[in-house]
Amino acid sequence: MKHRLGFATAFLFGLSSVAATAQTGYTWVFNRATAGLQPGDTGIYVGYGVPQTDDAQFIGSCILGMSGPFTRFQIATRPHNIPHGNTVRVAFTAPGFNQVVTGKIRTDGEMMPGVEIVLPPNDRLWQAMIAQTTLTYEVEGAGSAQLSLRGSAGPVRQFTQQCSRVR
Repeated sequence: MKHRLGFATAFLFGLSSVAATAQTGYTWVFNRATAGLQPGDTGIYVGYGVPQTDDAQFIGSCILGMSGPFTRFQIATRPHNIPHGNTVRVAFTAPGFNQVVTGKIRTDGEMMPGVEIVLPPNDRLWQAMIAQTTLTYEVEGAGSAQLSLRGSAGPVRQFTQQCSRVR
């Protein structure tokens, strides 16, 4: 899994045909890969970052588990002195939307530094990412940041719909 970010980023930002630009340099992208997949990996990805780089704020993937599909995504944050693997609360807010979830700090070099969160593909956070234009997330002990959702509706909708159908 050492090159997971590079692998996902290549599929998301290097090969995508479904992209939506949200701010200068950053793009929302959906992609479905078919080659080089690990067991449980469906090849269904969504992300927000700069094409042709590892500069990403959000990377999501669909995983096929024992009880069906689930999503695993990572959001960029600076975890300061929070050790890798620690569980933290993450609060997401947007107009008319609030949700607190649990995530794990990831600083081990396998993926971008941030918080990894696991949710079902029909979770209301995904719906907020389709409907809203900005989402603020606050990571316990690491501060807050904004995620631009301009252009996210199409890629996120494709991601959740295709992930929900995986068997």
